[in-house]
Amino acid sequence: MAGQPGQERGKTGPPAGKTPEVKIRLLLPALMAASILVPGCAGHQPSAPTPIQAAAQTPAAQQAPGITFLFPVAEGRLPLEPELMPGAPRDYRGGVHQGVDIYYKSGTSMVPCKEPVLNAAEGWVTRADTDWKAMNPKEYDSITQRLKKEYDEALLDRLRGRQVWVRTAEGVTIRYCHLDSVAAGITAGIRVNPGVVIGAVGNSGTADGSKLTARNCHLHLEIWMPDGKFLGDGLPARDTRDRWNNLFGLHPAVK
Repeated sequence: MAGQPGQERGKTGPPAGKTPEVKIRLLLPALMAASILVPGCAGHQPSAPTPIQAAAQTPAAQQAPGITFLFPVAEGRLPLEPELMPGAPRDYRGGVHQGVDIYYKSGTSMVPCKEPVLNAAEGWVTRADTDWKAMNPKEYDSITQRLKKEYDEALLDRLRGRQVWVRTAEGVTIRYCHLDSVAAGITAGIRVNPGVVIGAVGNSGTADGSKLTARNCHLHLEIWMPDGKFLGDGLPARDTRDRWNNLFGLHPAVK
C-alpha cells in the first residue's frame, strides 16, 4: 500500500553513522531517573466514563524546546482521574497500569471511535497489528481471571488489543494500544515522522471490544524507556503526571 507523507520504507533502524535528529535528549535523563520496573498491564476502561469539568490544560507548545513529542489525539488531553494514569492498581491486569488512557478532548467532549491516532515522535515502526484477531467475551473473562492469579505478559499483550509500536533513535518505545485499525502503509520497518496518522482509536482488547460494541473507545498509550521501564514506573502520582505533562509540553492551569 502507498505510504503517507512522513513515512519511509525499507529502514529498520537508524542508518549506520547517522542518527536522526530527535530532540528529546534533554528530557530523557530526567524521565529515566526515577523509575522502578513493575510488571504491568494494558489500559483500564471505566464501564461508563462520566464527563467531568477538566482543569484547563493549555498545550502551550506541543513541541516544546527539547521535545518532539506531539499529543497523539488532536485536541486531546491527559486524564484527570488517577486511575487512568500509569501506576494505578490493576489486579485483573497483572497488578499495575503501565500507560495513560486518553478518553477526552479538551473540556468534556469524548474521543470518538475511529478518531485518527497521530505518531508522537520520529522513529521506526517495530510492530503493526494489521491482522490482530479479535477476542470474544469468554476469552476476555478467562484472561482477566488468570491475570488475577499470576503475571503473564502474553495475556497482558492480548488485553492491549490491536497495537502499533514506534521506537525512537534514543531507544524509547511508544505503544499505541486498543486501536480500531492500523493506517494504510504503516508496517514494521518504516520510519515515521511526528504527526503521521498510524491508526484509529478503538476498544480492541477491552470488555466492550470483545462484545463488538462501540462503547468506551479510547487510546491507551505507553511510553517505555531504553532501560525497559515505563514512564511513571514506581513514581508518586504527582511526579508521574508532571513527567507526562512535560513530555507533551502541557501546562495545567491548576496545580
